[in-house]
Amino acid sequence: MLENRIFRVQKNNLHQSELISSPIADAAALKTGEVLMKIDQFAFTANNITYGIIGDKFGYWQFFPTSDAEWGIIPVWGFADVVASQNDQIKVGERFYGYYPMASYCILESDKVKPNGFQDTSAHRSMLAPVYNYYINTQHDPSYQKAQEAFQMLMRPLFLTSFLIDVFLAEKDFFSAKHIILTSASSKTAFSLAALLKKRQQEHHSPYKIVGITSNNNLAFVEKLNLYDEVISYDALSEKQFEASCIVDFAGNHKLLYQLQQRLQDLIRYTCFVGMVHWEQRQGQAGEKVIGELFFAPQHAMNYNKAWGQEVFQQRSGEAWHFFSQHYGNTLEVELVKEETRLKTMYEETLMGKLSPQKGIVVAM
Repeated sequence: MLENRIFRVQKNNLHQSELISSPIADAAALKTGEVLMKIDQFAFTANNITYGIIGDKFGYWQFFPTSDAEWGIIPVWGFADVVASQNDQIKVGERFYGYYPMASYCILESDKVKPNGFQDTSAHRSMLAPVYNYYINTQHDPSYQKAQEAFQMLMRPLFLTSFLIDVFLAEKDFFSAKHIILTSASSKTAFSLAALLKKRQQEHHSPYKIVGITSNNNLAFVEKLNLYDEVISYDALSEKQFEASCIVDFAGNHKLLYQLQQRLQDLIRYTCFVGMVHWEQRQGQAGEKVIGELFFAPQHAMNYNKAWGQEVFQQRSGEAWHFFSQHYGNTLEVELVKEETRLKTMYEETLMGKLSPQKGIVVAM
């Protein structure tokens, strides 16, 4: 048996976390179809905090269940290497990008193997969104670049959400909006979407303006990105004259969104909720109702996979990712976290929204 180091949190109190050791089966104990993965590195962002916040509602705790129902493992995106395999089509030493636990090892049940990857078909994951169950073989991934691994871990999962929002809004002709407003404009998913909107704006001469809303502390960073037509601080919202608007909310700050909707009133053509950067402020006062719909990326991914076919979906999203990584691959300052004490402080800083938007965290357990 191998010793597996696992970082877990209390499901009902995300501020309680701990690093534990637990035995995991070695090569001799693997069942047919199972592969033992040594998790090399993974990224940790505010997006992972969202997984924890809505873990019960959308099944995120079910991906890597624990023996203690009070505790859960937050899923992360990263790279892992095969150290043992009971599937003849998956070889020891192959490297896969995908959805992993915050741990040093994991066992996946592999099936539907193709040159570019395989599906995890564990019973406890069978009812969960398929986009999370596929593991990509880096040897056959046209988007993979070794030197860009950190950027891929940090941005590619978030970018996919941005890609889906961009496609959805374009299909709806941006709800005839003149302003596309992105809250928490410094967040990684927000500026990924801004990059795609700007590309579409330039290529198709789209008449909308991309408006980013951010805090005073992040104003300089957002302006430096040069992705938004206009950047406004939360404090200056009352001074802005808006036109017909589409709001994509990444902040999850109920009070902010309520104030914005009250400010715009009938100018709002559409609102969707995507992230929870300010998750601790997601509850509003009685009577402060915000209107909009949740943009659940996995469902949209399933819809487009079905409508376009998986190959076309992979091609289109891959081309968009290639554009983004080529143009914005040097946007972030990467911190590699190895020490256990730093892992806990990093987690708490991310939970409380204290990390600089310019920083990206990569963890090696």
